[in-house]
Amino acid sequence: MARRYRRHTEPTTDLPRQDGVALLEFALLVPLFLAILAAGLEFSRSLGYLQIAASFSREAASQGYRECVGDPAPKSSYCLEELRQKLQSEADEILPGISLLISIYEYDSAADTYTRVGIASTPDSPGSRFSATGGSITGDIDLDVVRNHRIIVIGETYVPFTAIIPRIVGLFNNGSSVFYDVTIM
Repeated sequence: MARRYRRHTEPTTDLPRQDGVALLEFALLVPLFLAILAAGLEFSRSLGYLQIAASFSREAASQGYRECVGDPAPKSSYCLEELRQKLQSEADEILPGISLLISIYEYDSAADTYTRVGIASTPDSPGSRFSATGGSITGDIDLDVVRNHRIIVIGETYVPFTAIIPRIVGLFNNGSSVFYDVTIM
């Protein structure tokens, strides 16, 4: 029986060389992957801060409506301030620097005017985006809701946001460094 031997063949040189292609692909894709990862982390942090702002504005308006509506004006302001201090201490445990603002507005149907019954805010608060001047209420609010319910409570929250990666912050919150949320009850 005859043995068959394989012939040794030289590698073909028709194919292009692949040396370093994987390293080049890695070098091009890693920065892109890291940028996408950083953007995702920053976006999730932003959503968390927005959730905190929404939660505290809802809680401020809800508790303000339950506990402080119906009190005369001086007592309302005192009630709102106590409530704000209680919520502020809870907020400072979660995220220091939050500013809370709670206000009560009343509609007088006979005179067709609005008055602010009480307001409570942190000393360093940017201020309310709502006001009752000259008998009318200003701000982004549906006046029919106020007329139908006669009394509304507005809870406003300002949450400072510092981006980990400053260049990405402009993509998610228009470059602002404070998140704002309002709840109207």
